[in-house]
Amino acid sequence: MISFSVNSGELATMLQSIARVVPTQDPNRLRTELLFEIEGKRLRITGSNPQYKISGVVELTEEATGNCCFTIPPSDIVDYVKDVSDQGLRFDYEPDNDLGRGPLKMSFQGGEIRFTATDGENYPAFEKEENSETKQFTLQCNLISEALDAVLPSASQDSSRRALSGVCFRFFPQSLDIVTTDSVILSRYTISGSFLSGSEDGDKKSFILPPNCASFLKGYLPRYNEEDLEISFTEKSILFKVREVEIESLLIDANYPNYVSIIPTECEYSLTMKTFNLRSVIKRMVKFIPDDGIISLKANGNELLLQTEKNEENKFAEEVIKGIENPNGLALTIYFDKKRLMTTIDNINTEDILFKIIDNTRPVLIAPAMPSSQEEGVEKKEKSEESKAKRGDLLNLISVFAPSAQ
Repeated sequence: MISFSVNSGELATMLQSIARVVPTQDPNRLRTELLFEIEGKRLRITGSNPQYKISGVVELTEEATGNCCFTIPPSDIVDYVKDVSDQGLRFDYEPDNDLGRGPLKMSFQGGEIRFTATDGENYPAFEKEENSETKQFTLQCNLISEALDAVLPSASQDSSRRALSGVCFRFFPQSLDIVTTDSVILSRYTISGSFLSGSEDGDKKSFILPPNCASFLKGYLPRYNEEDLEISFTEKSILFKVREVEIESLLIDANYPNYVSIIPTECEYSLTMKTFNLRSVIKRMVKFIPDDGIISLKANGNELLLQTEKNEENKFAEEVIKGIENPNGLALTIYFDKKRLMTTIDNINTEDILFKIIDNTRPVLIAPAMPSSQEEGVEKKEKSEESKAKRGDLLNLISVFAPSAQ
């Protein structure tokens, strides 16, 4: 018999995080269970699905009486441990009954539960790559989670478009782009800094993260705030490390489109306005717009007219935002998909929002508007605080819209 003890609160926290990735059904039954690996004073718990896996370490309160590994269905243990008051838990495991299964007992103050565990030696693992170059870099957890939160709404929901369903990370000599697009809207989150040597060759210094892993990271990483996230990737897989937690994912094997070519660089017109004003107006108008509806923005001098389409119930709304900046006298109407425009504006956290426009037939760029005084400060910061910039202090989110037909 092998015995080990662990704090219930620490175990519950780890179990709840890891169990989220475990599928309820899979051709390999072991993948629907949690893997426990005990060695010395460390308990490593792993959950996985065919695309990615997460593992974390919990320190035992005393050294285990032996080393072992076994699997348990999440439904047998996660909720039970969560509801136990904060205390020490003792586990006793009989590792072999010639059938690859053995009894496991969990004892606590006032009771015990018993279940059957399965030998974990055959727990599925990702195929190891041979002779594959590994590239490494480090970012703060909050930067990755903020970037994913901003760009994921623009990823394609069409699973047949494998590349566009994922999140592209592309490295340049002095920046990292995190990009998604569904062919109508493209969102790019740029983090300034030099992260990989030799990144002048952008095509060879990029990867596509699957959407399910990206969504998990978006929700999981904020708890670590500004702690360092160590990232290493090969041609086929990527590994994220923070504290004692590791998240490993397969990468999407596809070519991402050349998104740089569609981002407007020389726009004759620009509109700047208060983000709060624009967001408030659109939120008031949405009840008059169907889910797949269109909202129009018409600039005229220092005013912006927003209008909805008349629907079947003859509902219609329009409002005017005054005091916008329109330095080159733009006077045209641009049509946007309601849901995509709302999502983009919700991700703009600056006081002012900027629209850059060539004409109403080509992509429109939407970005946070940075005051000129702040732009000067950024230039000084890039020169005087290069070491901090490598950690990704300088951020910029842009979204590029293909105007809706009207």
